[in-house]
Amino acid sequence: MHRIRLVFDWITRFAALAVLLACIAIFVLVVWNLSWSGPQRKPVEQIAGAQLDKALHLSSFQQVPGDAMLYTTLSWAVNYALSSGRAQEECNLLFFDTASKKGHWLFNGNDQVIRSMGFLTDPPSNRDRDFGPAATGKAVALLLEVEQPAKDGRPAQRHLAIAGADGRQVTTPG
Repeated sequence: MHRIRLVFDWITRFAALAVLLACIAIFVLVVWNLSWSGPQRKPVEQIAGAQLDKALHLSSFQQVPGDAMLYTTLSWAVNYALSSGRAQEECNLLFFDTASKKGHWLFNGNDQVIRSMGFLTDPPSNRDRDFGPAATGKAVALLLEVEQPAKDGRPAQRHLAIAGADGRQVTTPG
């Protein structure tokens, strides 16, 4: 009888020790998860030196055709019911040079809407209007249709703009 009681005492001690170690492990995991949430991502308003509204967001980066440069659109969500079917509107482009690890914006501000855009390539693509990432040659320029909101209640102005393939030297009419 004494041996059976001794065995049960040791089993009870091991069970208590196992429960204590499990509680300590769970506590350590909870504290670790609360204190470390992974690598800190920069908010959009701190990218490439721009001060941006929190309603803006970046899409996925894409490669400039035939170049190591990357680009992405900066968009803001618009009220779907009032936007004639568009869920977001692009207002700027961010270019990122993979060699120098630096980025820059196409436009200085975000008050325009980019209605359409495409890279012009050399040699020209085999298909008509083959713009964007599917283009086959090396990008030589970026062609955009830009809508500027009008001031003083006039209608918005649409115009074409052209920039270098690296997103520099934007030329607009006027």
